[in-house]
Amino acid sequence: MFHITNFIQSFGACLPISATKPPTAVEAINEILAKQNALPSPRSRLSTSYRDTNEVVFQKYMTREELGVLDLIEAEVTWGTSILSFSGYEYKDGNFRIMFSTRLRRRPKTICVVSCPRLIDARRMTPDERDLLKIKIDAAWETIPWKHLEERAGIDRNDWFVVI
Repeated sequence: MFHITNFIQSFGACLPISATKPPTAVEAINEILAKQNALPSPRSRLSTSYRDTNEVVFQKYMTREELGVLDLIEAEVTWGTSILSFSGYEYKDGNFRIMFSTRLRRRPKTICVVSCPRLIDARRMTPDERDLLKIKIDAAWETIPWKHLEERAGIDRNDWFVVI
């Protein structure tokens, strides 16, 4: 008797029943979006260079002014930076600058984009702060796609991140 019941249940599961049809991915996403409140536009969330990490913001093709990019030394001295992660490069005023995203130590819920030149002028920093900055840059060194940068922009890895 047990085998017959199990067989009938298995056979019934194979038959398509329109009432129990699961929603498609698009329908499920539309249901989720319908349940949520209206979200503010991404531009209103990115009015400053700092973003709250509790929010996920998708934004493409933003200018430097819209991002509020800080200089690496300015960010380190003013706010203190934590881990640097490579986010791209830019060409400005005839020079390439490598862009990092970082979390600020004095504002831990914010992520900021910082710009790093080829030669880093760290004269305003103490020797201990310079050593700490070198350690952070060395950690970020491995995350940078150097081969890609050399092919596309002619950026040589041996010429970068010289702290003076």
